[in-house]
Amino acid sequence: GTFGNAKANVNIPGDYEMGGHVDSTMLNGGSDKQWTGIVGELVRGESDLAVASLTIDNERAQVIDFSNPFKHQGLSIMVKKKDTTSNLASFVQPFKYQLWILIFLSVHVVALIIYLLDRFSPFGNINMAKGSTTDDSMTLPSALWFAWGVLLNSGIGEGTPNSFSARVLGMVWAGFAMVVVASYTANLAAF
Repeated sequence: GTFGNAKANVNIPGDYEMGGHVDSTMLNGGSDKQWTGIVGELVRGESDLAVASLTIDNERAQVIDFSNPFKHQGLSIMVKKKDTTSNLASFVQPFKYQLWILIFLSVHVVALIIYLLDRFSPFGNINMAKGSTTDDSMTLPSALWFAWGVLLNSGIGEGTPNSFSARVLGMVWAGFAMVVVASYTANLAAF
């Protein structure tokens, strides 16, 4: 074809390869490398110029000159995009319904155990033993308030357990709640 004042022939290599090398000792007992494809045509002088999506590597750069690359191609992984619908209940999507049920049950079980530990511990009603008239012991509603407040990070100022065993369970519950909230936040960001 003619391009302005220049004439050019478009040639597709006979082996349809970009250009690899073959050790010629395997072919004919020679000691040098013989190139195939586009690189081979350039090395042998059969072509003056090649335009292709050819990877620049050290072996090829030793025998031919490359222009500056104008695009760097990386590997990509493609997956089909899920059809997502946004509704009022989208805040529950990060966890499956079974996990929501287990979290709900665990809040109530932990609250019941904290209540029982605080109620029947000798250190739960320490003020009553000293003759105080105020009863600041943990009730079941305050234990539920404590368990939900720890899970939802609302800050519990009063109504905390008095006994050591209930406080330890409260700290374990706070660690569990921190993991649940972090997992929920990470999964919510993924939706």
